[in-house]
Amino acid sequence: LFELLNKDYKSTRMIWISEKNLVIPEELFSKENLKKHFEFVHQLNEFDEIHLNKIKNLNAYSVFAVPSLAANLFVKHFKNVRFYNQQQVLIEDVISNSPSNKTKITIYIHNRFFDVAVSESHKVKLINSFKYKKDEDIVYYILLLMDLFNLNNENCELFAGGFIDKGSSLYSKLNNYIKHIKFYNSPEGFNYSYTFEKIPHHRFSTLFKLAQCE
Repeated sequence: LFELLNKDYKSTRMIWISEKNLVIPEELFSKENLKKHFEFVHQLNEFDEIHLNKIKNLNAYSVFAVPSLAANLFVKHFKNVRFYNQQQVLIEDVISNSPSNKTKITIYIHNRFFDVAVSESHKVKLINSFKYKKDEDIVYYILLLMDLFNLNNENCELFAGGFIDKGSSLYSKLNNYIKHIKFYNSPEGFNYSYTFEKIPHHRFSTLFKLAQCE
């Protein structure tokens, strides 16, 4: 690990997995009021620092919190490191990969919370994060979104990534309501080590897709 930390890299990107994030439309964005807007939704800890990025192909900013200890560690070891939140990666991906007029739901399962996006024709119709304690919580939120966007078992397409597999209880429960469940593939255009064949490609797809963010 220390050997990797001490290498010189052309560029470095860090993705911080956290539900402490906001998407702020460009017309409402204000650096002067950034902390105020953020704390309206999320509680900032004493040592949290706020980071932001302009979201590609969307007139909005991704605003998120990173603990100073973690941020300082990466800044110390990597020159010009850029920080990202996983939700920005998800948004940019669904914008690029929602070409049809068919509405699709994309979920990415993390530990104790999941991100969800509803998209259609290169447009994000909804983006949010929800906490969960059990599989039924995730199913509940997905069914709620299906009802909100008039989707059903036949016309709903669900893309999944993160900690969900075909043999998992979550997949089985979702499959009771959604016929068309697909998993993320690793982005094309990269050479992957054979060791990646040992894990499902969708498990860390957000990390792989980070390389496509600006």
